[in-house]
Amino acid sequence: MIARTFKTILFVLVLAAMAGAAPAVKDVSLPDAKEFKLKNGLRVQTVLRHGVPLVAVRISLPGGAVTDPEGKEGVTSILTAMLPQETSIRSAAEVADQLDYVAASFGGSTRYTRTVYSGEFLSKDFNFGLELMGEALKAPAFNPELFERVRAQSVAGIKSALTDPEDLIERDASMVWYGDHPYGRPVSGYIESLEGMTIKDVEEQYSRAVTPSGALMTIVGEFDPPELKRLVKEHFGDWKGPKPVKAKIPQFKGIEGRKCVILDMPDVTQVSLRFLAPGPGLNDKDYYATDLLSAVLGGGFTSRLNTELRDKRGLTYSAYAYFVRTLGTGYHYSATFVAPDKVDESVGIVLAELQKMAEEKPSEDELSLTGRYLAGSFPISIETGAQVADRINTYEFLNIGVSRINRYRSSMLKASQSSHDSLRKQWFGGRNVMIVATGDPEMLTPVLEKYGEVEVVKPR
Repeated sequence: MIARTFKTILFVLVLAAMAGAAPAVKDVSLPDAKEFKLKNGLRVQTVLRHGVPLVAVRISLPGGAVTDPEGKEGVTSILTAMLPQETSIRSAAEVADQLDYVAASFGGSTRYTRTVYSGEFLSKDFNFGLELMGEALKAPAFNPELFERVRAQSVAGIKSALTDPEDLIERDASMVWYGDHPYGRPVSGYIESLEGMTIKDVEEQYSRAVTPSGALMTIVGEFDPPELKRLVKEHFGDWKGPKPVKAKIPQFKGIEGRKCVILDMPDVTQVSLRFLAPGPGLNDKDYYATDLLSAVLGGGFTSRLNTELRDKRGLTYSAYAYFVRTLGTGYHYSATFVAPDKVDESVGIVLAELQKMAEEKPSEDELSLTGRYLAGSFPISIETGAQVADRINTYEFLNIGVSRINRYRSSMLKASQSSHDSLRKQWFGGRNVMIVATGDPEMLTPVLEKYGEVEVVKPR
């Protein structure tokens, strides 16, 4: 359904461009959130939406994977996976049965600088949902059997990634890019760090990291506002914890020149390729322009990378590019996968397109069609209550502000009226690039060494 919607939007926009008429576009603003704060420091933002009897809840806590102690990488991920599954009041079976009975969901995810707990419930079951989420954060069970099961699942997931070139490179490309920087450690941990972990390590991480102080709860849906405030106070007002963990994120400038990294996978039949280059951080003041330029390069089936690699030469089924923005730093990410004997040709094409983006202005049609596509397709990303809760919680917690969303469409169309010469030269060009490839080092080293120094990394 979503894919068909995207194609329909693009088709309409292309017709409008061919007719020489710009489609009328209005900004789609998120509703204003009401806010209150509990005495324990928990910030609560609420958005009332009538029409669908659902409520989405997001709770972001400061810290994240960068706070994992050395040698205990993955402990926050294990903790975040365990808390929603069992409490000291309800067994894992009871939690699962009760969620299933009311057709609700509750889970957690770990990011580099925060953890996020997500719940979705029918409006009539909102009290149950808040009660369960409160229990999970205030009264964890730390059941050894649950710990062993979650840890085993995490280890199995890593071992599975080690056998799939796309899964592996998606996990490891940013790790080799960041190196010793805190972002260079995997959120899920290493096999050896997980196997050496104990349930005591998880309990200690809970005591350090799970706290209402500095946390943000976002609630979006159909509810009674006075009753919501009462329920939040009832289920979260007695939540206690230490001062929030402040993640120390040093600056990271990326690399100078070109470097090639081979993730050692000798028996693969396809080579996954990634091209990482320095990029803007989370508070990118040129957000719309840089997103536009990256979309021209690799934002869809009509993008330059897809046209050159897929349509003209049949080297791949897919090629794409985008900016990854994080606190304090960021990078540009181009991706594709090809047959082993097509690596040299494909690397050369990607680097040439990066250079072309910096040196040659995109055509007016490229900029206009890409800008209209991005502006036109944007509303479907904030249609549901869950999507709105995700956006508000993320943007407010990270101090970006929802104004970036509220002016997205008009700002993107405005950005499409310029070729952004200085930005193209700053963030593109192919000069400072790390090329990451999965495959046989003996086969890939002679191919890649002409593009830069080659390092072989054994995945773990």
